[in-house]
Amino acid sequence: MQRINYFPNPNFIPTGAHSSANGKDISKYFVDHTFANTSGNDIDLPFQDYDVGVEHVCTVRVKADSSNGRKLAVWGTSCLAVASSGGTGVKTIRFVATQLARLSVPSGVTIDGLCVERADTYDPALGGGILASSPATPCHSADAAHRDGDAR
Repeated sequence: MQRINYFPNPNFIPTGAHSSANGKDISKYFVDHTFANTSGNDIDLPFQDYDVGVEHVCTVRVKADSSNGRKLAVWGTSCLAVASSGGTGVKTIRFVATQLARLSVPSGVTIDGLCVERADTYDPALGGGILASSPATPCHSADAAHRDGDAR
């Protein structure tokens, strides 16, 4: 299955999709290919054309965190889906989408690289899903006959 990003403007280009979940123009928060929420309120970034009732994965890089301790959250899910930790770095949120799924970005948070995709395309792409290698069944690259020189 092909990987599809259900967030319509992952590079945060002001001339691309630039409306919040409630329809407000948020293009002024798109700065140098980031989304910098300086509004004073949480802003919901809507997903489009995702599959209702199917598990999805939202990955996003937090470049600047807020001082209020609030975390990224995906709303419009079968249960509350929140980033496991605050701070900067890549965050991963798994959720089952319902109507009007969206990422809530707290005030003071700057993000980039937002990707929302089905879990059944995300997991195989990252080697998840089926266990491909274990100590009992090492991957083929561990076999000396398949190595190129001394590279591992």
